[in-house]
Amino acid sequence: MPAITLNPGFVCLLASLIVLAAPRVARAPIMALSAVAALWLMLDRDFGAAAAAAQMGVPVVLLDLDALNRIFGIAMLIAIIIAITTSARRNRSEDAAILLMAGGAVSALFVGDLISFVGASALAGLASAWLVFSSPAPHSAKSGVRLLIWQGLEGLLLLVGVAFHLSAGAASSIFTQLDVNTIGGGFIFAALLVRVGAPLAHVWLKDAIAHASPTGAAPLGVFTTMLGVYALARLFPAVEALLYVGVGMIVIGLAYAMAEDDARRVAASGLMAQTGICVALIGLGSPLAMAAAEGHAFTVIFAFVGMQIALGAILLRRGSARISDMEG
Repeated sequence: MPAITLNPGFVCLLASLIVLAAPRVARAPIMALSAVAALWLMLDRDFGAAAAAAQMGVPVVLLDLDALNRIFGIAMLIAIIIAITTSARRNRSEDAAILLMAGGAVSALFVGDLISFVGASALAGLASAWLVFSSPAPHSAKSGVRLLIWQGLEGLLLLVGVAFHLSAGAASSIFTQLDVNTIGGGFIFAALLVRVGAPLAHVWLKDAIAHASPTGAAPLGVFTTMLGVYALARLFPAVEALLYVGVGMIVIGLAYAMAEDDARRVAASGLMAQTGICVALIGLGSPLAMAAAEGHAFTVIFAFVGMQIALGAILLRRGSARISDMEG
């Protein structure tokens, strides 16, 4: 039997095209089956690079499986199966956006070179904006535009960073630990801070989740910030600055969580604080801290998917998820 070298995320990308033409009754099963197939492709493979090629003299590694990306992949794919079981999904556009975002994020987990990572993460970012545009919430279109601006900034920083990094030679495209003190490494580091919602860039997360549909908020939190946590763990472990960034995220996230009235914004602020714990642990960089960051990220994914689904159900039935409206 020939070895399967397909990146698991590609299954979700293909399914996103299929659901655009599928009737409503078939869309949920197609989405669930794509996630199950992606899980099978991931768990059926041994560790190690399985698909690599050279393009214009630069190594392109479409599949590189190890313990770090496997634990994030398992959590993300199971989370998407949970999220799509809700009946609150409204249209095929939203279903396609969820799968496209999942496919881009999971593909980014399993690629082994910087160029493929930038392409896959940019695709996930565009899909996240599409998800917000698909929401029926008031002012969701304006929120989608703001999210596109943030995603464009992140993508620009990544592209500039990778361009400077590749100037050192073709072999430098491999997706492995980088030096934050170089020009290329610094730009990539800044891009990933935008992705995780670090202080000053944290506003996009709350804004997007608050304007997403009752279903869209759950995958939006999972497939954005946690991809950034994975990339920081892969590229910048033990960078001391991450310790201070993580502490800042915890403090700001808790402050906003206590001040907000919209429960979905409260949950987004809580996600920021919990993501900050992961970022701070990556900044510590010891083997125990890295293992704790992975385990905490795994737990946070399921906790906040469940929380956003519950808040989405409240929003769907009551028309509001404001805490002040729930008194009594």
